[in-house]
Amino acid sequence: MKYELKSVFGTDDWATSEYVFSGTHTNTLRTVPGVSATGKIVSIRAVSIFQLHNGKISRQSEYYNLVTALQQLGLMPGQPK
Repeated sequence: MKYELKSVFGTDDWATSEYVFSGTHTNTLRTVPGVSATGKIVSIRAVSIFQLHNGKISRQSEYYNLVTALQQLGLMPGQPK
């Protein structure tokens, strides 16, 4: 798996990072149980948002488009965008 950082932003209380994660599907997916490795390459844009308290991360949320990943793996019809 590879992470490519695209942008970051932060204040005293909040921070965010935008990145692209990519890799080859060589194992089962936690989000889709029972699917064997496809050997296909995926590349997904994602964002993490961090809430900070006293300079430490107190909460993190991560957002990405699972449909795009499934389309790239050939597990869902349609063209990845």
